[in-house]
Amino acid sequence: MARKPAKMYRSAKGQSYTRREYTGGIPNSRITNFHMGNRVAGEKREFPVELTLQVDN
Repeated sequence: MARKPAKMYRSAKGQSYTRREYTGGIPNSRITNFHMGNRVAGEKREFPVELTLQVDN
C-alpha cells in the first residue's frame, strides 16, 4: 500500500466531533407563558370568563 505524504495532514478539514459530555438533550422551549391583560384582576378571579389556549403539534 502506498504511503501518503505529510502535506495531506497539515490542516484539519471540517469540524471535529463534540465531546459526549457536552452534548445534552433537546433545549427547552423559548416560549413558556404569555401573561396578558390585567394580571391583578386575573389572580383574584374577577373576570366572568377564563380562556385557555393550547397548541397541538
